[in-house]
Order: sequence, then C-alpha cells, then structure tokens
Amino acid sequence: MTTREEISQIENIIKQWDSNQKIWAHGFLSAFLDTRHQNEKDEIFEPQRYTILYGSQTGHSKHAAEIIDKCLKQNHHISEYFSIEDFSIKKWGEVQNLLIVVSTQGDGIPPITAQDALETLQGKRIFQFDGLSYGVLALGDISYPKFCQAGIDFFDALEKRGANPIIPIEKVGVDYEKATLEWTQRIIKSQSSEGIIKKEYTNNTQGHSKYNRNNPFFATILTKQRITGTDSNKEVYHIELSLEGSGLNYTPGDTLGIHHSNPPQLVHDILNYLNVSPNKTALFKESSEEAEVILKQYVELTKLSVHVLNNFQKYTRSNYLQQILSNGEATEKYLYHKDILDLLHDLELQTSFDDFIKLLSPVSPRLYSISSSSKEVGKEVHITTNTIRYKNEWREKEGACSTYISDRVEEGQSIPIFIESNEGFKLPKDKQAPVIMIGAGVGIAPYRSFIQEIDNIESVTKPKSWLFFGEQHFKSDFLYQREWLHYLKKSTITHIDTAFSRDQEQKVYVQHRIAEKQERLWQWINNDNAHIYICGDKKHMAKDVEESLKTLISKQGGLTHEAAITYLDGLKKTQRFQLDIY
Repeated sequence: MTTREEISQIENIIKQWDSNQKIWAHGFLSAFLDTRHQNEKDEIFEPQRYTILYGSQTGHSKHAAEIIDKCLKQNHHISEYFSIEDFSIKKWGEVQNLLIVVSTQGDGIPPITAQDALETLQGKRIFQFDGLSYGVLALGDISYPKFCQAGIDFFDALEKRGANPIIPIEKVGVDYEKATLEWTQRIIKSQSSEGIIKKEYTNNTQGHSKYNRNNPFFATILTKQRITGTDSNKEVYHIELSLEGSGLNYTPGDTLGIHHSNPPQLVHDILNYLNVSPNKTALFKESSEEAEVILKQYVELTKLSVHVLNNFQKYTRSNYLQQILSNGEATEKYLYHKDILDLLHDLELQTSFDDFIKLLSPVSPRLYSISSSSKEVGKEVHITTNTIRYKNEWREKEGACSTYISDRVEEGQSIPIFIESNEGFKLPKDKQAPVIMIGAGVGIAPYRSFIQEIDNIESVTKPKSWLFFGEQHFKSDFLYQREWLHYLKKSTITHIDTAFSRDQEQKVYVQHRIAEKQERLWQWINNDNAHIYICGDKKHMAKDVEESLKTLISKQGGLTHEAAITYLDGLKKTQRFQLDIY
C-alpha cells in the first residue's frame, strides 16, 4: 500500500513534467496495468484441446471443420482436424474433446469416408469412451425425410459408448457456414466462461472471391439455346454465363447454384386459395414485404420437406398428416408428388397469410452440374438444364428453377449465381488414369467439363475415356452430339456407347450397354485402374447401373455377389467410383 510520503514524492516529480511527459506516463502506466491484468487472466484461462473429425462427400463438412478449427484457434484453444477415415477409432478415447462434423448423403447414408467408423461404433465390439467429451455437427438437406441422419447416428452411438455430449447435436441445412460458427461459439462458452468469442470468418473457398451462396454474383447470360429437337419430349437448354469480374473459379465436377424465383402461376394460385391480395404487406424476416414478393422470392413452394410437414401437422393437428409422417414410405411418396398448394388442398386449410408463411421453409437455390472447363471457355461457366413440366393429379406443375431459366430470363439478363465445390466428383489425380463416364439425360453435363479438361491436357498422350450415354431418341435427344463426335475423331474420347430407349420396340438403357461391353470394361477397371463415374437419376438409372456393375464384377472377376459388392465398395473408398446423383 502506498504511504503519504510516497504519494508526496510522486506528486513533486509530476509537477516538474511538461504536458507531453505527463501524456507519455499515462500511456505507459495504462499499458503496464493492462498487461498485468491480462497475465492474471492467462493464469486462470486454460486452453482446451480439440480434435475435429469430418466425414465429407462434396467438401462441405471439410469446409465446416476448417471454420471450427479457425474459430477455436482465434479463441486461444488448441485444435487440429482430420478426415474421419484418417484418424483411427482406437485413438478417439485418448483426445480431450472430440468434435465430429458429418454430412448425410441421400436418405440417411453417411459419406463413404465415415461409413467404417459408424459401423464400428454401432457394432458388437466391446469398448467404451467413458470421460470423452464430444460434440456433433450434422449437415444435411432438409428436403430429405432422414434429415441429418448420419450425424444423429454418430451422436447416439457415442453416447451409448459412454461419451459425454458437450452440447446437444446441431442439425444444419445447406446454409451451414453461419450455423457452424455459432455452434463452435456455443461449444467454447459451455466449456470455459473465460473464452473470448471472436466472430471473424471469411469464406475464401472459391479463389478468394467475395461471392458465395449468401452473396451471389449477378452473371450475364451470354447464350441460352435449346439443344433438344422440337419433337422431343424433353426441353433441355444449354446456358453460358459470364464470370467476368467475379473472381469465381471452378474445376470440373463442381456445381453452379442459382437463386431463382417461384413459378408465377403457383404464386397466383396460392394467393387465390388463401384469398390474399398480392399487395398485402406482411412481416417477413423483420421487414415488411408484399405477399406476392414473399411467395415469389423468399419461401419454398415447389418442394416439400419433413420439416414443413411437421410444421403443418403441429399447426392443424391433422390425423391425415400424422399417419403420413408415421410411415417412412408414405412420407417419401408424399414428398415426391406434392407441393405447398397440394398440401393446402389436402388439409382444406384456411388460415391467415401471416400464419401461413411461418410454416414454410426459406427457398433453397438450385444446384446444377457445371458442363464446361475454364481451360476451354475462360471466364465463362456453362450448365445444362432440363425444364420440368408435368401434369400431376389435378393440375399442371413446373420446376421452380428450370422454368425460371427457360421461361423467365433471356440472353443479356443477369441472374444471381454462386459456385460450390464438389470434392466427391473429380477427375483422377493421376492425369493418365482411364475414365468411364456413365450418364443419362442431363447427367451428361459434368462429362462435357471432364472431356474439355482432358482435351486441354498439355501431355502428348491423353488418358483413355469411355462415355456411356442414354436418352429417349437419337434424332432429338442426343445432347452435344457434334461435340462428342468431334472429340471422338481427335481421340480425346476413346469410346462412345449410346442407348436410346424408345428408338426400338424393346427399351434399351445404359446398363444394357454395360452388360454388352463387360469384358472390355473389366479390363479397364481391374487391369488399367480406371475411374468410374455415374451421373443422373438416383431412383432408377443410378441404382440400375450400379447393379449392372456388380454383376459385371461378379461374372468377369469370378466373385460371389457379396464379394463383388465389397470390390465396388473398395473402389468407392479409394475414390475410383464416384457418383453425382439427384
């Protein structure tokens, strides 16, 4: 404690100082005291150690792991992240805090890289993780019935093994970046009241461009051309967009996202059903908007999800919806065939517009496989779109984004877009490895980007490539026919096999062509280490092609059906078998 004599001595010294000396002394003492206070805090604050494991198919979970790692380090904690397949499950019990980030593929399936770990956790081996603190961030698509199921399975399996959850599981949709940061902050706060939360995070995943899903770039439409014949049952468009000035980059296999507007007729019909004026104002996301604008721009109308069905069931107490939701097969069928207007009619629901919009999900941008290589087209990006129009039950229906492109925008206009990487659908790292490309309809799109990329390889020798393509009619539906024949002529493509299902009495599909060529295909796969790709419809085409590959492997390799499945799974795990299905 300072005595009166010491204070008097200090005052006498200060009286002799000029104003600049007094200012300097004030700064010096302030800095000294701040440093001392921080040192006292540092003695109390103990950094936590975190091990982050990600299971990723397209790259989103890996990106989320990077966000978590950066946030933890900004807050003075120690962290490192690994692919879940590269971190032995035997080590899990040795870490201080385990954070798992895992996506869900399709209807409840974990990524290939995470399947072994989940099977081990759910298996019969006796081991416990008593004392292990863990958290699970689950990524998924809300439109699927088993939203984030892979993450749920990891969370439950660890809890059954004696591990202690730090906080409850967090389930997030496609807009995951902000949610990932907030989840990490909750982890930090729950474990240390002294943690300093820093919110800085910049998404630099696309060539340091400032444009992304939440801040789209308005790209000018350079070309919009229908590439199916006028007598075709399909309405397919080739679209070329300018990326000039965006800073956006992509590689073959990546996807282009488009922020679209909903079909005007559907918006009109919903407003009429609810007896709401298009100009009626309502509060949406803390701002006042007209009803027509909200339905056109901000909410999902053409796609239903389990989340939305649950919202409507809780609001209406509907036994009809409860029965649908209690049966997985019935739920999937309802989601596939219905939209918001169907749901209103089925429930005979009359409600206020304000209550109605609270039950809906935010609109999701649509993703399209990129059908160009920047090595070929420079600062452009190309996509191939199939316009969805069909009559279902009692009225005509339209795809939201596909008709936005075909009907509501023209060349010279600009549309909001972004690029998303797809790490699960890439050309081989070995640029001489053969590729087998199997697709139907617009599933041919990414292969156009693959072949353009291969054509621009500087090496004298190009890798062998084999294209299998299926559609309805040769004359009207052979997408990019001239380009394929051009690449075949110059040997950029080695083989092309086509299957036009309705050009003969008996329907022929790509899986039939695979069966016909199975001996040579087996040589490519087993002897030449070829990489196999499937792009297209997941319900029929992709499933049928995968079955034909299993039959091929079994027959040509002399394996049982079970051994053929194991062989194909091995190709998946080594990224020699990749799928882009929808």
